[in-house]
Amino acid sequence: GPAAAGSSVYGQFVGIVNEGATCYLNAFLQAFFSLASFRKLLYQFDGEGPMTCALQELFSEMECRKIARQCGPKHAVTTTKLMKSFGWTDADALQQQDIGEFCSKFFEMLENQLTKGSDAFNTLKRNMFGTTRTTVSVKEVKYTSERRNELHFIVISSVKDHATLEDAMTSQMKPESVEDYKVDDHEGKYTASIQTDYPELPPILAFVVQRTEYVSHPYFGFV
Repeated sequence: GPAAAGSSVYGQFVGIVNEGATCYLNAFLQAFFSLASFRKLLYQFDGEGPMTCALQELFSEMECRKIARQCGPKHAVTTTKLMKSFGWTDADALQQQDIGEFCSKFFEMLENQLTKGSDAFNTLKRNMFGTTRTTVSVKEVKYTSERRNELHFIVISSVKDHATLEDAMTSQMKPESVEDYKVDDHEGKYTASIQTDYPELPPILAFVVQRTEYVSHPYFGFV
């Protein structure tokens, strides 16, 4: 439950006001605020757009309040200016979002704020962006295809039965067999091996870890 007013928790963390249904946004911001490397990267951006300025202002305010030990509920910061820089309305603040989808949108918006080819743009790409590679192989017809995409974070689909995050990540990089796979310029369907790995990982890497598990329930179906 919530910590008591005299708890040692106050003085350690600066709260962020929930503006409606923005708990996912607040969790995202708290996670990245806790990364000194990300804050240092952010503060290097100089007049690169309203979103970066609003984020710099928010994080610097959180740092100042933390230093001053102004960390109780009365000192929570607001994200009003930041959400306005997103182009959000009051209605958007009342709409819950998946934090993984928001993470993608956030870095897309941040990238668009920066001038392509600028020092800030290149620094962001170098520190926050990596590469994911999906390889499809069909032995029967000696077919192999490879697709690479940019990544800002890695989704760990299952942590069950894994002792560490590294174990879970290694497990989901194993090849999977897919039946009835169609190959261009070949008739029929084949068994394909599909594997996803990460040839390039950025220095600052976020993980979105499985947050729910659906299990069969005798009365409610799946819960």
